[in-house]
Amino acid sequence: MAFTSEELQQPPSAAALSESLRGVGYSVETALADLVDNSISAEARNVWISIGSVTGVARVAVVDDGSGMSREVVLQAMRPGSRSPLETRDAQDLGRFGLGLKTASFSHCRCLSVATREANSAVYSLRWDLDLVASTDRWQLVEGLDPDLAQELDVIRRLPPERGATLVMWSHVDQVPQLTGTQRQRAELLSRIRGHLGMVFHRFLEEKRLTIHLGLDPDPLANGAITPWNPFVPDRSHLLPGEMVRVGGIWCSFKGYVLPHRDRCTEQEWEEAAGPGGWVAQQGFYVYRNQRMLVDGDWLRLNRGWRKDELYKLARIQLDFDSHLDSHWKIDIKKSRATPPKELKDKLRDLAMRVRQESERVFAHRGSRRRRASYAGPTNDVVPVWQVSSSTDSLRFRINRDHPLVRCALEDSSRTEGVLQLLEKHVPAARIWLEMNRQADITHREESFTEAEARGAIGDLFAYLVESCDFSLPQARERILDTEPFDQHSDVVDAVLAELGVKQE
Repeated sequence: MAFTSEELQQPPSAAALSESLRGVGYSVETALADLVDNSISAEARNVWISIGSVTGVARVAVVDDGSGMSREVVLQAMRPGSRSPLETRDAQDLGRFGLGLKTASFSHCRCLSVATREANSAVYSLRWDLDLVASTDRWQLVEGLDPDLAQELDVIRRLPPERGATLVMWSHVDQVPQLTGTQRQRAELLSRIRGHLGMVFHRFLEEKRLTIHLGLDPDPLANGAITPWNPFVPDRSHLLPGEMVRVGGIWCSFKGYVLPHRDRCTEQEWEEAAGPGGWVAQQGFYVYRNQRMLVDGDWLRLNRGWRKDELYKLARIQLDFDSHLDSHWKIDIKKSRATPPKELKDKLRDLAMRVRQESERVFAHRGSRRRRASYAGPTNDVVPVWQVSSSTDSLRFRINRDHPLVRCALEDSSRTEGVLQLLEKHVPAARIWLEMNRQADITHREESFTEAEARGAIGDLFAYLVESCDFSLPQARERILDTEPFDQHSDVVDAVLAELGVKQE
């Protein structure tokens, strides 16, 4: 017996689907970023976010001064799947699936209220009450805000009437325990949200196209502004030229940055550049869609052997495309993952290899610019203290016998070679590796010489070069400045040499 046309119509259960939508997997910060996307699409200049509780009711309120919505548009916006992802969107539109407002909110609350008005127009308010949807098994909207928080509508009326305004509010919040936790828990949640939004929307914030206000004050309009976080530290980093590539008839661009070594930063600069996830976690590609960050530090599975580790933590790559390439990039519903198209992978892999190699070089040499020696010596690179050799199954660390101070010590005592071999055979490599991985964001910083220490070491080295190696005075100075660790302390070297009567040329 054939199925009837009525039997073949199988709309999803509203009660079951609404609960399923709660499991998409948004964090609080990614959910709020989705709401900010809507504000940007509405050309808002300001977004105010308040988290906490009002009259004992936990809630999150997001207010913007964008264009607002008409009666018909707000009805459409509250509809799950309001727009097809196949639709062509405006370049300013940060939406994708027509689900963000609903899924981002349902992930954390059982009541989603929206109130909105266009410029000089009436206010319309609607809400989704998932308890009602569960009891009726119908997608039934309710007019008005959550009755427990109806007074929140006042915030819209306080904004200038010549601009639109929209309020999005979460109540019956059951997936954010920090909201009803201790002051410290709320503060930690606030810090996490602030870091994420400051990173994801840093271009909008830096260019003053948008200001995001965030805080615990129940009045959203009373909260302070978020500071943008630019992952590339462009005024301090080394830029590796990228390129523009055409994909599907549309251009996308990418370029690489190698950030300065820790030795080249103050403590505050280093801390600020680390980012929300810390130095090791923040390496890799930063993918932007319509200037909004989707991916914050990932090697995009371009090479199975590429892991996040210390050597490459200074490597960050900026990659830009617009919404016309959405289908090529396979963006997920949370807009937090993107997969590069096949046409781009080889070029991205080549750039990433160059950026990783440069990061490794800067990391290994502590960010120093190697001096070019002016004397006619055997080498014109900085002479290292340690040398590393590798084979298929082992690494070997050797003290460089060509280092001038080491050569001096070898000539001075027949026992020196035995001491050097003892040190080389007992390098605590495993312990060093363990500690560096256990404290991934801590970089070993070589201790600087005090002037007294420098005077003694440099005096011995100066005497050895002049008396035993027949260096002239200027050649000896140049040789010292091209030798580890003195290449990092030219001011101390010059001060000590001046005391020894060596003039700088």
